Amino acid sequence: MIIVGVLILGGASYGAYYSYYWWPKNNKPVACTQEAKQCPNGSYVGRAGPNCEFAACPEVKANETANWQTYRNEELSFEFSYPKEFGEVEFKIRQGEAGKICQGTFTKNTKFTFGGVTKDFTEGRVGNFTDTQGYSLENGKYFYKFVADKKIEIMPSEFIDINSGLEKALLIENQNIGLLIIKNSMGALINLPNKEFPGLGFIYSTTYPNLPTSEEKTVFKTILSTFRFNK
Repeated sequence: MIIVGVLILGGASYGAYYSYYWWPKNNKPVACTQEAKQCPNGSYVGRAGPNCEFAACPEVKANETANWQTYRNEELSFEFSYPKEFGEVEFKIRQGEAGKICQGTFTKNTKFTFGGVTKDFTEGRVGNFTDTQGYSLENGKYFYKFVADKKIEIMPSEFIDINSGLEKALLIENQNIGLLIIKNSMGALINLPNKEFPGLGFIYSTTYPNLPTSEEKTVFKTILSTFRFNK
C-alpha cells in the first residue's frame, strides 16, 4: 500500500511539497521534501519513489506543435509558435535614454524572453543579450551586432532553419560574450527585414550554475524553427 500526502506552496514555477510513501517491505515512510519542477512544455513534475527523484518531463514531439499557440507581431511583421502553457506574449516598444527597445515576455514562463534595439539605443545599465540588432557574417566569422555598430564575435553551436528554410537562426550556448545572462543560458539571434529593428535576440535563462536541460533545449529550438516573416 502507498499513502501519499501532498502540500503545495510557493509561486508559479516552483513549490515546496511533501510526499509520504509507505513501503510494506520495511514499514518505514520515506518523506520527500523538495521543489516542484516545471517542464519546458509548462507542466509540472515532483519527486517520487523511494529515491525521491524527479519524474521525467514529457518529451516534445513534432506533432505537439499543432496544439501550440501562434504569436503574431504586426509592428515588426513576424510570428512564431510556442507551448500554450507559456501563457500570453506581452510585447512592448519603449524609448531608452536614446533610441528604442522592444521586449517580449510570457505571462506564465519567466525563463523565455526576446527583444531587440535600434542602432542609437542607450540606457544606463549593463547590456543584455536581447539588446541586439541581430548578427552579421564577415570573412567566415559570425558577430553579435550590438548598439552603435559595436560587434562581438560569437561561435554558434547550431544553425536553425527559420522562415520556411529561407533564413537561419544562430543558436548560442554557454558563451561569455560580455553581456548579462548568456553565460549560463541558451540564446539565439535572428535577423529581421526591418530597418528600425534589424534583429532579435531570444534567451532561455537558467539559474547559475544550472544549464538548460535537454527538454528545454528541444522546446527552445522547436520554437525558433516555427519563426517566420509575415511579409
